[in-house]
Amino acid sequence: RGLASAEMFTRLDEVGKGDTFTIEVFDEILTYKVVDKIVVNPDETKKIAAVPGKDLVTLITCTPLGINTQRILVTGERVVPTPAADKALRGKKPDVPRFPWWVLGCFGSLCVVGGYVWWAGLP
Repeated sequence: RGLASAEMFTRLDEVGKGDTFTIEVFDEILTYKVVDKIVVNPDETKKIAAVPGKDLVTLITCTPLGINTQRILVTGERVVPTPAADKALRGKKPDVPRFPWWVLGCFGSLCVVGGYVWWAGLP
């Protein structure tokens, strides 16, 4: 949502109570069930404070798309035990687009050619 060139949490506003998401930490899959979704101003940080005795995770992204004046907070509570289907995800690569390294290669090549043309004094 906050970065036009990346998907990341672009669809976080579509998540609802009862939906689940997984996080992989140190080769362990943790499953969380969404218990709350709110939109707040950036200075409302008390909404993400730790709650003693609860295993919660809050996902945060900017909204509205392209304006980014507010934040969407999606809070999930840990599901114990982790469902077997989620455990099967351990070690799998996420479906997230990778950084386009080829762009840097093209840019570098363009700089080298441009530098040579400038240095050689060609029109």
